[in-house]
Amino acid sequence: ELNEIRGNLGLKVEIDSYINTIRNEKFKYKIYQTEIKGTLYNKVLIGPYSSRAAANQDMDAIKEKLSVTNAFIVKF
Repeated sequence: ELNEIRGNLGLKVEIDSYINTIRNEKFKYKIYQTEIKGTLYNKVLIGPYSSRAAANQDMDAIKEKLSVTNAFIVKF
C-alpha cells in the first residue's frame, strides 16, 4: 500500500500553475479527474511515500510550496 498526499484543484489555469510548481519542486505526482455533484475536479496526488509518517513529515512543506490548505493523506 502506498501513501500519497492528495489535494483538489478545480480550474485548468490552476492546474497549469500547480504542475509547473510541482515539477520545479521535483515532487512525484499524479493527476486524475473526478466528477462530484456535476462538477469536474482535478485531483492531485503527491507521492508515493513509503509510510504515513514520511507523508506527514512532508505535508507542511508541500502545502506551503503549493499554496494549498486543503490536503490530506490517502492510502492505496
